[in-house]
Amino acid sequence: MSSSHLRRVLACSVFVALSSVLPLSALAPEYSTAYLVIYDQDLSAVQAPTPASEAPTTTTTPMTTITTITPTTPTAPTTPTSPSQSKPTPEPAAGVGGPSPLTHVVARGDTLSGIAARYNTTVQRIRALNSLTNPHMLRPGQTLLLVEKPPEPRRHRVRSGENLSLIAANHGVTVAAIVDLNDLREVDHLSIGQVLNIPAAAAVTGQARSPSSASGMIWPVTGQITSYFGPRWGTRHTGLDIAAPTGTEIRAVRAGRVEKAGWWGGYGNCVIINHGNGVRTLYAHASRLLVKRGDRVVQGQVIARVGSTGNSTGPHVHFEVRVDDRFKDPLNFLP
Repeated sequence: MSSSHLRRVLACSVFVALSSVLPLSALAPEYSTAYLVIYDQDLSAVQAPTPASEAPTTTTTPMTTITTITPTTPTAPTTPTSPSQSKPTPEPAAGVGGPSPLTHVVARGDTLSGIAARYNTTVQRIRALNSLTNPHMLRPGQTLLLVEKPPEPRRHRVRSGENLSLIAANHGVTVAAIVDLNDLREVDHLSIGQVLNIPAAAAVTGQARSPSSASGMIWPVTGQITSYFGPRWGTRHTGLDIAAPTGTEIRAVRAGRVEKAGWWGGYGNCVIINHGNGVRTLYAHASRLLVKRGDRVVQGQVIARVGSTGNSTGPHVHFEVRVDDRFKDPLNFLP
């Protein structure tokens, strides 16, 4: 045995003897990484000598292999989940509620009473909004109004000679309301052509009026009454004349269906709306028509603009109410 081999054997013996007396952890500091050293050599060198005839012809070179061993923290065993737990959590359902719809599309089997109950309204209200003469005649696909649509915003273009007081009086509102809505700073100086937003009218010719009458009608235009229903110039005046500047918006007094929209003799450009139950309204002398025959309109919708067409002495609206084709005094229907 060579001296080098003998030294290795003695070192191993001493190491084994110490390991039996002391714990292995006391012989070396703690490290997070350990290195295992494997000394690979021909073990035949420590065995009995081999006859010369059997000795290897080549010399084996010892090889040292260093392997890094990183200790790992044992993980807890995974608890199996049940099939119900493995399913993804469903997303919450979309919220419900919100504002009520404006319309309802009739489906097969729908009835007015069922629709009214569904939307927390009344059969009478649906009939009035849609001018239904026969509540039992509903057809699939028909669109019913459920609430009154708000009137379109009104605008006024300033003309020569106009001031806020005159504009407010013509539209039946206060100067303060126009100033607030338009955020005006120079209230005494308006420019010709300047466009002003006009708030909802609360009065006609300065007189306080309720939004609608017992008949459900509103005023078709804001202005000065220049001629009343009844005898006039030896004849009978069949309507109410309301003066207003040319181009002023004319609104439907109640929901209904347009029966006529066009020129009609002395009425000039006029619109006739059928509101159901034999009630019709007429708006004459318009400068421009904004609806056509067959259109369904809602209360407050702009249907025409004031003019002086036909037999007229100036810009105004000739407004009529007819019940079963008989002329009635419009003031008995207006608020």
